[in-house]
Amino acid sequence: GLGLFQGLEFVRNRNTNEPFEPACMVTPRIVSRAMENGLVVYASRGCVDGRSGDGLLVCPPLTINEEEINYLISVLDQTLGEITSELKKEGVM
Repeated sequence: GLGLFQGLEFVRNRNTNEPFEPACMVTPRIVSRAMENGLVVYASRGCVDGRSGDGLLVCPPLTINEEEINYLISVLDQTLGEITSELKKEGVM
């Protein structure tokens, strides 16, 4: 990322960079859960080839302070943990 603008890509397998199947709805699930947890992030799709792949953009304001950055990271970590657990229970990961 550049400055405070960061992008994250999510893959089913870190070793092969295999993307999730679109039917898993990984990005929409993460974005929705983040919102439920109090964090706004932006969906990004097509990370692999312009069509496949899941990701999101984190775009905090330039006026963000250290306490707010810590909150952002905490909520994002919580959200990703929740979704990862769900995907494992579903046998996707």
